[in-house]
Amino acid sequence: MKHKWEEICLGDILINRSETPDDLKVTSGEIPIISKIGFKEAKIELRKDGVSNTKLIKICPNDFIISGINVEKGAIAINKNEFDIAATIHYSTYFHKSNKVDLDYLWYFCRSKEFKYYLKQSFPTGIKTEIKPKNFLKIEIPLPPLEEQQRIVAKIESIRQRIEEIRQLRKEQEHEWATLLFSRYTEAIAGAEWIPMREVAPMHRRPVEVQLDKTYNEVGARSFGRGVFEKPAFKGSDLTWQKPYWIKAGDFLLSNVKAWEGAVSLVPPEYDGWVGSHRYITCLPNQELINPLFLDYYFKTQEGVESLSLASAGTADRNRTLNTKMLAKIKVPVPTLPIQQEFVSLIHKVNTIRE
Repeated sequence: MKHKWEEICLGDILINRSETPDDLKVTSGEIPIISKIGFKEAKIELRKDGVSNTKLIKICPNDFIISGINVEKGAIAINKNEFDIAATIHYSTYFHKSNKVDLDYLWYFCRSKEFKYYLKQSFPTGIKTEIKPKNFLKIEIPLPPLEEQQRIVAKIESIRQRIEEIRQLRKEQEHEWATLLFSRYTEAIAGAEWIPMREVAPMHRRPVEVQLDKTYNEVGARSFGRGVFEKPAFKGSDLTWQKPYWIKAGDFLLSNVKAWEGAVSLVPPEYDGWVGSHRYITCLPNQELINPLFLDYYFKTQEGVESLSLASAGTADRNRTLNTKMLAKIKVPVPTLPIQQEFVSLIHKVNTIRE
């Protein structure tokens, strides 16, 4: 990678802090210990139990911290607290010795994809063990002038603030849309006939004649009504569970072991021709009685999830399985098809706005 900026060693701008914290303050919880630094947001999580099986290092306010084990994954942070904290020796902490660097800029850069390039340059054979200070400080990176660093940081912070505002607006809109949909759904089922699942969407399986040299793509249903997901593909020769069965677009897929927490979904067209395992049940919506999207919405409501929970047998949650006889007896609200279609049209409109 080519840059017009000067390349410098991190050791030219950072000094490793090698102090240890006060043992009594750690034991009392006055100086908390880092539990972890998250990969995604690089948030520092602290604990105050004062317990450590290894030697601890002292971290002062505004220190630059890296996890020697997970630096490549983005476990890098700045201590924004106004008090000292501590960490195990698997971390290292630094303070800057030069007015050439803005620590916020360095934080953004070290969590970027570009920094991984410079890591590879410094460790051409790969990072096989945790990065110690002597190794970290030898890494060379391009460093723009201080004013340019500050301009970049200001731009990024402005974008991050806008993104957060958008996220909040989306959250508020989602709540409004959910409220609107449920209100219209409540109106739609007023006076509706409640019909058993065995008539509305009877269970159905299409057995697969497994070929040992063929690869099969498997699909599952996420909990809490979050749709379907792709499971790892497998070869017929690797098959260890009971015979799979074909999945078609428009099938209603239910997890046999997680239905009680809403692991159900209508199968979208892109998963047509995939397979499901014995841990899932498929039902075929009778479209002369019910619109598949209306059925899908019902089982995302609290009432729908509770009906699946009541149809699941077992004491512990992880051991609860869906009883197929009880599933067949679950009654589903079935308004007239025109009323269902009107509600489904609203779902489409909301989904279009979301997209």
